[in-house]
Formats: sequence, structure tokens, C-alpha cells
Amino acid sequence: MTLPAILMSLISDDRYQPRKGAKPSYGAIEAVRALLLIRRDGIVSRAQLSEELGIGEGAVRSLVRRLTLMGLVEVIRSGCRLTDSGQELVSAFSEHVTGPVGLDLTDVWNHACSVGLSVREGARIVGRGLEERDEAVRYGAEAAMVLVYRSGRILMPELEDITSRYPHISERITSSIRPVENDCIIIAGASYCMRAESGALGAALSLLRKLWSRQIT
Repeated sequence: MTLPAILMSLISDDRYQPRKGAKPSYGAIEAVRALLLIRRDGIVSRAQLSEELGIGEGAVRSLVRRLTLMGLVEVIRSGCRLTDSGQELVSAFSEHVTGPVGLDLTDVWNHACSVGLSVREGARIVGRGLEERDEAVRYGAEAAMVLVYRSGRILMPELEDITSRYPHISERITSSIRPVENDCIIIAGASYCMRAESGALGAALSLLRKLWSRQIT
């Protein structure tokens, strides 16, 4: 199975859909955030996963069990770490997604925390970005911007040239995210960074499903 196929199985499982109701659980976003977190820190305890993902200890145990059965994570005495397959998977994901990274956009909109990322080749299929904005909000963001990067310029699809109209904002985004040609840039805003990051990743996963569903038969 190819790495995109493995990721598709992870993010398309019926259990990995936006959570409904007040009861804490876990989904595709927490799975991806857990893998990124473990890659960042090397070894991560269940307590740290619970705190940083914002889910309960029981949900963390279920998530770790799921990732272990998939061969992506192994549990040792000091915590959880990625297997070789897990390292390969996260590296493959990072080839398609740059970020998430924090952005200071408090002068742009009324959200305390902004998190941005870019999806390779996403500009080819994003359209006006309405679906991706909706996905970001479904996953926790309070607002989202969906932009594309073409010919060295940041554009709001079918609306305006951000680089021409707001060069200082464009420079801030490009210096932090460093997009390349035909990237789709997703920026989510929320009162809390965890919610902004989840929103940005939710929109990114929606785009990846579209891109990879065309490659996987």
C-alpha cells in the first residue's frame, strides 16, 4: 500500500469524522496532530498527548492503540514514539503539507490566534475555497482564509490580489509558510491556538482527500 493510501485510510475511516456533541473523543485531526507531535518531540507521554490534543485519557489510549495497530507508533516505558513506518508516513505528509505554523494576524482580524499551512498543488482544485472554509469552521476555527499562490503572488481565488493590495500581509504569510507555485494556503483563526490548528488541518485534510482520491484506485 502506498503512503498516500495509508494516510487516506487514516483520515477517511468513519470514526475519523468531525465530532458531534459535547463528549470528548478523537478523530482524524487528533490522529494527525498526534503523529506530528510525536515526530516533533521524539517521545511523548500519554499525559502530554491528552493535554496538547485536548482530549481525555481514555480517548488517548484508544488513539494510541489505533496508531499502534496501524504500525505507526510504538509504546515504550518512557512514552510513545514513531516506528520507521510512522516516520515515513509523517515525512510523506510533510511533503504535501507545510506547517501548521503560528501567524500574527491580530491587525487583520479579531482572532487571538492564527495558524496557517499550505497544501501542495491544492490551488489546482480549491475553486473559491468555500468548502475548505466550511471545513475549517467544522473542525474548530472561528474563521478561515483560503488563498492560492501563483507566479509569486498570494491571491484570494476569484476575488483579489493580496500581494498587490496588502503587501505587508503577503510578506508576513510567505515568510512564515514559504509556499511554492500552486500551493493552497489555509489560515484559520480562533480564540485558542488548538482550535485554530485543528481548523487549518481539517481544511487541509479535505483537500488531501480530493487530491489523493484521484491517485488511489
